[in-house]
Amino acid sequence: IVIDIQATPSTLTWSDYDSSLYFAAQSTESTEDADRLYEAEWKDIIEYRRRTPNYGSVIQRIDIKRKHGKLSVKIHCIKHLDFIVTELLFVPSEHKISKQYSSVAFLYSSFDRPEKVYFTTHIDELPWAKPFTHENQLLVTRRLPRVKLYRWINPKDNRMIEGILHYPPGKFGHKNLPLFILIHGGPSDATAAEGWLVLEPDYRGSTGDGDQFLNDISGQLLSRPRSDIRAGVDSLVNDGIADSTRLDIGGYSFGGALTNWLITQTICFNGAA
Repeated sequence: IVIDIQATPSTLTWSDYDSSLYFAAQSTESTEDADRLYEAEWKDIIEYRRRTPNYGSVIQRIDIKRKHGKLSVKIHCIKHLDFIVTELLFVPSEHKISKQYSSVAFLYSSFDRPEKVYFTTHIDELPWAKPFTHENQLLVTRRLPRVKLYRWINPKDNRMIEGILHYPPGKFGHKNLPLFILIHGGPSDATAAEGWLVLEPDYRGSTGDGDQFLNDISGQLLSRPRSDIRAGVDSLVNDGIADSTRLDIGGYSFGGALTNWLITQTICFNGAA
């Protein structure tokens, strides 16, 4: 059976009678304001991704039935959520969906919440599900790095680039912080926990922003990412967020190769890993 579900499931699970398949996928609902902002900033990839997604999930159910030797399949949208479900652990059979028995268990985590198993007795109450595992309780008692999205303009071609900023515990929004640029991989939260502001730049050549963004490094495999990353560093320094005298850089895989090349092109970094 080939099923067109118009989404990439992040997690799948069968109902307890194996007659239905539940899955959660990232929600792609957006507002008109978000659409206008998106079209203004990303004109070259409108063809590939029309709307800016909200960070949420949609849970759907695929009913599979056999009748007279033939299989029939129907897809039902069960619930839209304003948070991302990382894994569904258990959902009831459609024969047992009722206010009393439609229990759901799932995994959830975020930048400021360690992963736990959550449980609710009814699928309509997912946003208010309660955790019932506490293996990562130590992380809850500690101050963790806080995270925000950071955007900047590469002045060479006026292209907007973005990245993730990890602030050290207790220093969210502070200025003049030591900066570590982490290129695609590595223990970002661990570095931030040691007092560093960590930037994870989403430089051109990365996936997720359309073919044009991905292919922009053609013929400029090192120089284009270097330009995007350096523009981000300069922006953080100019905004007073990062201390220009305390800049380090590092990365894994291609990020490691970029690091090795970047430190031959500038003397602004005090160290590299």
